[in-house]
Amino acid sequence: MIRSLLLTAAALCVALTASSPALAQDGALPRSTVLILDGADGPRVNIKANQVAFKSLMAKVAAGIGRKLEGAELISRDPAVSALMEDADLREALLVISGSVGLRATLRPGVLHVAEDLGPYPTQRELFTRADAWYARALFTAPKSILAPDALWNRARMWQQAPGETSRAGKLFKQIYTDYPEADVAPRARIEASRTLGEAGDWTEAVICLEQLLANPAPSLIRTRARRLLAGALTHLADSSDNPHFRLETALRAHLQLDVLEAEAGAVASGERRRRYIVRSRAYSITGRPSEALRSLDLARAHGSDAANDPEFTELSARAFECAGQHDQAVRAWLKYAEMMDGEARADAYCRGARAAQSGGSHLSAISIVKLASDKGLSTPELQSIENQAWAALDFPAPHLGALADVDRLERGRSLLSRDMADEAAEALRDVFDHREAIADPAVRLDLGLTYASALARSGRLSSAVFALRKTAQEQAHAADRRKVYLAASSLFEEAGEIELAIKAQEGRL
Repeated sequence: MIRSLLLTAAALCVALTASSPALAQDGALPRSTVLILDGADGPRVNIKANQVAFKSLMAKVAAGIGRKLEGAELISRDPAVSALMEDADLREALLVISGSVGLRATLRPGVLHVAEDLGPYPTQRELFTRADAWYARALFTAPKSILAPDALWNRARMWQQAPGETSRAGKLFKQIYTDYPEADVAPRARIEASRTLGEAGDWTEAVICLEQLLANPAPSLIRTRARRLLAGALTHLADSSDNPHFRLETALRAHLQLDVLEAEAGAVASGERRRRYIVRSRAYSITGRPSEALRSLDLARAHGSDAANDPEFTELSARAFECAGQHDQAVRAWLKYAEMMDGEARADAYCRGARAAQSGGSHLSAISIVKLASDKGLSTPELQSIENQAWAALDFPAPHLGALADVDRLERGRSLLSRDMADEAAEALRDVFDHREAIADPAVRLDLGLTYASALARSGRLSSAVFALRKTAQEQAHAADRRKVYLAASSLFEEAGEIELAIKAQEGRL
């Protein structure tokens, strides 16, 4: 039973897309049987045929269901077909058998009609969905069969080819080594599961999957590949973290895995060597060693990397240049990488390029990059925030106030105040202070209140400054923080010549 179901599922993956040049003459069917059964949802069939003439097999099916064969005389060829199906839906069986040789067989009232398959053709997703149903039926029918692990593997690989089905494929690969840990395909399933998890951005699970594979016996070739994939997954995991210590430790673990590979492996193919150098480069950039990162890329190029057209190579070049403080070259590399990508990846590349320009002090370049991204429909809050910072650095008002984070607005206000632009600082901080309850960090709220009050006082609005300090003091949960507010108020009163009020503020009265 399971063999029949699996053959049907596999055939569906290629049905209506393949044809066979093999031809056979009309005549008796060698080694073929057709048995029609009654089913709850319509006729079902058992078919066994080995390289038999298509027209003759269809005639035998038509006789079994009491219908006339129609259209056979209009088909110029009679290819040989093979089939092994048990308790299969008749319509599905006809679809698989005829589609495997580029023909079509359909049930119509009183007739079985056969013809050339001229479309409309089912989509890949429709074929995969049908095949998936047969695989599921087979695995449900005989989950302990020796064919079950391979069936699950084929099912997962099938969905791995379908756009947008990474998550489904990953779950099926995980099911293989969970349900059939001793199967020959289990180690390969772990590798493919880690790849799909990585494509989905779940690098933590990808790392765990590969580490579990290496902790158990597996063929040496699979272990070698798994170790290199683990090194790559570790670099991506490190790159996705904001914790400097975690980034460093994880990147060093990637280097360790590559060191083990170098110690274990003898001669290595050029393509594999290239991949290892690329992983090394990413790890070196994360650990702050740009010279080694660029040298690894040179070595990758020497082993066949098409640097001019390789997006990953361009991305890693940008990272290495940025790590080395060569901001102009980093900006050029990020812009080149952006043109190679699309969607979120392109927007992120523009963002990285704008930040590199900003870090290099080229504020106008950062603004130009943001505008370039915006012209391509890729404006994001992060890009708007970079543009705000660039304009603020040039002493111009921010064009996207809504995109500025609270800490960015506070920093901008502090910067304006340090340049004796008290009115501008007060205006920049006013809206933030009015909505300070939305700021989660109490330290930021305290700093905001003190800076805003200072800006108000230095712009000649002492009463408003006192009001802001009084509100700030009332909101502090700790006595030490309230004391900071009172000391700040005392300093402001003293600067304004209000000595009596300054003394009161020292005593904790506002």
